[in-house]
Amino acid sequence: MDNVYEQIDSYLLGELDRDELEAFERQMLLDKGLVAAVEEHRQAIKVLEAMSDYQLRKRLTQIHQEVIDVPSKRAFSVTTPWILGVAATFLLLGILYFTLPISQGPSDLFSQYYEPYPLTSPARNKTISSPLEKGLLAYQEQNFSVVQDYLHEAKSSEEDAIIFFALGMSHMSLDQPDSALFYLNHIAKDPLYGEPASWYLALSYLQKDSLELSKRLIDQIPPNTEFYQRAKKLSKEMKHLLE
Repeated sequence: MDNVYEQIDSYLLGELDRDELEAFERQMLLDKGLVAAVEEHRQAIKVLEAMSDYQLRKRLTQIHQEVIDVPSKRAFSVTTPWILGVAATFLLLGILYFTLPISQGPSDLFSQYYEPYPLTSPARNKTISSPLEKGLLAYQEQNFSVVQDYLHEAKSSEEDAIIFFALGMSHMSLDQPDSALFYLNHIAKDPLYGEPASWYLALSYLQKDSLELSKRLIDQIPPNTEFYQRAKKLSKEMKHLLE
């Protein structure tokens, strides 16, 4: 075999025949760089076996960035082990990233489960004059930046709960989870919007990658409620991200 990485793979997997094994081990006695590459490859295999697909992709991306950043952070001499290590990193990154089955990360799960809660908007044949009515109509049209403009103006009205809920939804839709959390927490115990607010609070934490908080809230959603089945399914899908 001409490819050193194929040789390393076969060596670690016990696939070399007797003559190939003896030749490879003689080569390692003469080449410390090859010994280092074999050890790096051995450690990489252990890491891959221990990590979920999502964690693996995240770690490979970090390694890739660390390798790119090394020259700008310190001076170093280019040695055979370093060259082999960099080459192995890029080889693993390229092969694994494109051959592993696509796994669900937090942003994937959020996109899969998030959809704005349907809110009643004014009839289109009605004269729409108040900021609340204009904001709810913009919400129905999913024009969420306009929703925020009108509903911030309407916050002094008596219907605070629907305003805070719609603002929470609009911030989630605009990828602003911290602001969404502020508004949704404000109505978490509201008799009308508290139940959906609990579900969307959990999704807001998922949106900002706060996985433990998100799963804790998801697992607290009671049975026989609108969001229970979705919460139960999402909880199972999140479990491997926390392992």
